[in-house]
Amino acid sequence: MKYFQLLCSLLITLNLSAQNFVGETFKHQVESKPYETTREIDVYVPFSYTEMPADSFMVLYIFDGQFDPYFTMTSHMAEYLYGMGEFPPFIAVGIRTDDRPKEFTPKARSTGKEAEWGGESDKLEDFLANEVFPLVERTYRTKPLRLGIGHSLAGTFVSDCIFTQNELFKGVISISPNTVYDKEQLAFNLNKSLTDGSKIQAFHFMTAGTEGDMENNFRKSSNKLDSIYKAHPQPGFIWQYETYNGLSHGLTPPRSVSEGLVAFANTIQLNENKALDWLETDSTTYIENVQNYYSGLSEWLGYPSKPSIDDINNYGYLAAGANMWQTALSFFDWGSTAFPDDANIYDSKGEALENLGEYAEAYKAYTTASEKLALQKDEYDQETYDYYIEIFKENAKRVKEKM
Repeated sequence: MKYFQLLCSLLITLNLSAQNFVGETFKHQVESKPYETTREIDVYVPFSYTEMPADSFMVLYIFDGQFDPYFTMTSHMAEYLYGMGEFPPFIAVGIRTDDRPKEFTPKARSTGKEAEWGGESDKLEDFLANEVFPLVERTYRTKPLRLGIGHSLAGTFVSDCIFTQNELFKGVISISPNTVYDKEQLAFNLNKSLTDGSKIQAFHFMTAGTEGDMENNFRKSSNKLDSIYKAHPQPGFIWQYETYNGLSHGLTPPRSVSEGLVAFANTIQLNENKALDWLETDSTTYIENVQNYYSGLSEWLGYPSKPSIDDINNYGYLAAGANMWQTALSFFDWGSTAFPDDANIYDSKGEALENLGEYAEAYKAYTTASEKLALQKDEYDQETYDYYIEIFKENAKRVKEKM
């Protein structure tokens, strides 16, 4: 069954009982050695976390978590994009801050006022690496994939994490960062990493507005960062810089979060347009190109990354949409091998075989879909189960009449 059809049905179910499909926020107390006090973090767990008990989730670390509207907007934007199929499953962690200037800025290289009010980001790095990350990763089912999101001075912090290669995050969304701090220390750190032989394997999405004196000062220095990257590009360092005309410092976050999340998702997920290009260029190498993509992605991420069953199913239906049923079947075979308990992939396999005129094998696949679903009956409400089992059985009945 084509995943879009499946999604439509799920959306109907969601609309009928939306009150049951909400996430939860949990608070955790952390006894912090670097800060010598108890600190609190917030963890937002979307509904999808409880619905996929066998899966692990990437983690969004949202700085300035003490500002609840910002934390809620960011985590719910990610959840909306997930619901639309534009972002992978995730959990979100809000990092609260007591003294933003000190906690978000690296030690000043120059003498001056910055040395007096800033320069203690090393404590935050210690807090994250040795206290927060271990707590989150032993409490929740997480992937070794972290995306840091920060605005203003928090943007300064997340950018510097990438530029100094401290490996806290694989990617960051740096929203209107203060790039003038300490005589443009960020520019110095970025240039050093790009010219000293280091290889940065990371994602960096940065934004700037055009309204207000402060924002324009930041933007000028951010432009310099962009020029430094363009002078020394690296293939594994994924860089995107966006300027938002008409937006001030306080108005850049909503658009930055939305576009940054989608950009990161497109980095760690195969874009449908790219898959279509491969299919249209040479259908015989389509599945090989998809598999090679995930091999390269695994190397970049530093851990094995495989497509979900829904991804494999959708790649197959791209071929089916072009009436390339043999190519589609190769994906459905891949999916049924990688995910042998998934009922829907057998239904997809049956459709491909039916279109290829292999009716006996199609009947077998449709029947297997019903059998797999029956074994998982307890995981569905009765209405949803009845809907799918009827489809699978009707498919088997139809193809049996062709045999």
